[in-house]
Amino acid sequence: MDSGNDAVAPVTSNQLQLLKDGLVCRSTDSLVALRVCGEAKQDCGTERAQLLASKACVAIRAGTPVQVEASSRSFEWLRVRISADGEALWTERALVLGGQ
Repeated sequence: MDSGNDAVAPVTSNQLQLLKDGLVCRSTDSLVALRVCGEAKQDCGTERAQLLASKACVAIRAGTPVQVEASSRSFEWLRVRISADGEALWTERALVLGGQ
């Protein structure tokens, strides 16, 4: 059934591309810290720089192919691999699937 022009096609593969620039992190705790920072104040540059410097997170560009492996129970976060032999990392669902 067609639900109109704004319908989103269902995802049928775990091979996707990032929709916008963002971060992928070794744990969801780092992503939560950035979210809390963003809710408390406008600029989270210092927190972001610390996560990147400590290598807890890596910056990633829109269009980068990722393989989705799992989601968190809340479906706020997705575990992805950037390459077949790469480490599994977490990112925000909106970076991969849109929305929010």
